[in-house]
Order: sequence, then structure tokens, then C-alpha cells
Amino acid sequence: MNKCANFSFVIIDDDDISNFITEKVLHMSFESPCINSYTNPVKGLEAILTSDKIGEGQIMVLFLDINMPILNGWEVLERINELSTCSLLP
Repeated sequence: MNKCANFSFVIIDDDDISNFITEKVLHMSFESPCINSYTNPVKGLEAILTSDKIGEGQIMVLFLDINMPILNGWEVLERINELSTCSLLP
């Protein structure tokens, strides 16, 4: 198992089953991963933008569904890019 002390994972997907499966895979792949999961893209976006871990050497890995109601995945990425000072890696 890989240690991920400087990683946190954010899952934004409107499907509970997809979130559950992604969480299980992360738990099998990493020792005690820090995972935050959201079915509402607005709440997930707020959590990312208000995170106190950004800029402290913490790497946030985002698992993002593209096809969601309210905000789709592309809109979430656009808002993060507009409102945040964090860098988005391709």
C-alpha cells in the first residue's frame, strides 16, 4: 500500500454508487486516505474553494463526473479556475 499523507481526494459525482466504488478503490490503494465525497457539485465546489489545505504542499486529487445536474463537471472546473489560486494540472 502507498502512503498518501500529503494527498487528499475529493469525489464529486451525483451517483452514490460511483462514489462508493471510487472510495473503496482508494481505500484499497492507499493507507488511510483522506477522502471527501459529494453528490451535490455546488457543495463539492465550495469545499474545494474553502479548503485550508491548498497552498500548504497538500495535493488535492479530484474525481469529477462530467454529466451532472446543477453544475456539470466542466462548469465546476471553470469555477475552480476562476475563483482559486490553486494550479490545475492536466
